[in-house]
Amino acid sequence: MIYNLSMALTRQQKKELIAFLNARHRIHKQELESRMTAVESEMREKLLRRLNAVSVKLWTLKISEVLTIERRHRPELKRLVEEVMEIRRNKR
Repeated sequence: MIYNLSMALTRQQKKELIAFLNARHRIHKQELESRMTAVESEMREKLLRRLNAVSVKLWTLKISEVLTIERRHRPELKRLVEEVMEIRRNKR
């Protein structure tokens, strides 16, 4: 059975309904924001763990340089920095 709710509710009931819906909206928004904050901090921690696993020597390397070396052969970590330095010298 379909009927018009605006006709069935009094002005006071409409105000109460609006207040209730606004309160639910605020609560839902707070829950979403707290979930977003939790996901953000979790992703930041994962990223920092991965960054901390990278050798300090490799921080200055450009991705293009590493990819160039990988195209030639599978690089070893100890030789990677040396090969990148060689590429940089050859570019000059």
